[in-house]
Amino acid sequence: MSVLSNGPGRIGDNPLPNNVCGYGSTQFKDGITPWDAYSVDWPTNDMSSGKQEFRWNIQWGSHFGDTMEFRHWITREDFVYDRDRPLNWGDFEEAPFCTLSYNDATPNANPDVIPLKGEAKFRTYCDVPQRSGRHVIYAEWGRRPPSSDERFHSCIDVQFNGNGPAPTGPTAPVAPPTGPFLRPTPAPVVAPAPTPIQVPTGSFPSPTTPAFGFCFSALNKVEVQGKGLVPISDLEIGDRIRAGNDAFSPVLGFGKRQHDKIAQYLQLFSEGLEDTPLELTHDHMVFVSGKFVAASEVRVGDLLGTHRVVAIKEVLRRGAYAPVTESGDLVVGGVLASCYTSMLDYSLFDRHAAFHAFMAPFRAGWISRWSYDEDRAVWIRQWCPRLSSLKYVLSPLMQYLVSSVVVLIYVVSGVVWLVEGRGQMLLWFLLSLGIAGYRLKGCGRSKVKGL
Repeated sequence: MSVLSNGPGRIGDNPLPNNVCGYGSTQFKDGITPWDAYSVDWPTNDMSSGKQEFRWNIQWGSHFGDTMEFRHWITREDFVYDRDRPLNWGDFEEAPFCTLSYNDATPNANPDVIPLKGEAKFRTYCDVPQRSGRHVIYAEWGRRPPSSDERFHSCIDVQFNGNGPAPTGPTAPVAPPTGPFLRPTPAPVVAPAPTPIQVPTGSFPSPTTPAFGFCFSALNKVEVQGKGLVPISDLEIGDRIRAGNDAFSPVLGFGKRQHDKIAQYLQLFSEGLEDTPLELTHDHMVFVSGKFVAASEVRVGDLLGTHRVVAIKEVLRRGAYAPVTESGDLVVGGVLASCYTSMLDYSLFDRHAAFHAFMAPFRAGWISRWSYDEDRAVWIRQWCPRLSSLKYVLSPLMQYLVSSVVVLIYVVSGVVWLVEGRGQMLLWFLLSLGIAGYRLKGCGRSKVKGL
């Protein structure tokens, strides 16, 4: 993994950021990143003391021309790995155990830095100090000012157990090939550490869009008919769970169901439920004071049903789950929430009703091959993430136009059900139309705020 900052890095930044591996990344508003999660069983790499190879994969930003240096720090000899607390700078030695300079004008001058331009990688060699047990190596790749002050930060979990690679050294310098090379957005990866967790690919959310899709954390619980309270991670398609109006609604599928995903969640603590806060992503909607709003819009003092919000925090968790019910809502940890994200910032109608309408064909199964749970679940998994990303890619005018499609969806669905002679389906359509309760907002902008 690797995250980006601007500045001199650990040797010059004062004060240092609160988080080591994420290094106060601007892409995460200087907050915690998925790589700062400490309650995670991070995989380790076998390591031995002596000269070892560290390979930097910079294919997403092959900035050979202005690469200046590589620096590596290791945790102190008396470091004890503890899953119950985050890393801090006091865990690491003050001085780097390895500093390697590089100048692309003389690419073979430093035998411990070998540029592999054809592969968009650097092969580097460092003398790793003596250690025993589990440790962490923190590393930086720095570019050369004034061309750029970008610096990339990575952490490698290592285990000194006698099974690590034998000390090695650089081979003969590799002559860099000539020719043009692509320079996409930088996001290098340090070797030998494999990517420890599955994280979103492509461009990261900007500071104004701090969510990783729409979902609940694994710590949330729901009530399943006939089973009682169960972790949301244990839900299965077909389970009937507590939803709005004190009724039970079947689970039709999952917009997201990833057991190993690390995601950033908001914790909403409310009176009477302080020990079981609702944990959901920023854009996921929750029922507040009579309407569904994005979790990022909730403020201390708001009412989650009958429970007043007393505190709001942020946390990283492993596991991301977004069950989709027939009713479009569900009760999570005693709080009524939507199954959906706030997909539009500009809408003619209530945001929950709009998303629920878009899901009508999938919920109802009005095309025969969608009528089976497995097929319907596939469509839900494919389309929920697409709908949830609309507000990030569409202009305000286009968002208004998209929201107007809600009416067309219900009209077409009603016609199909009438033609097929489905009296029950027609009744369902009329009920759904009433439940959706389009609340025309006079083209007003929905207030979506990041924390």
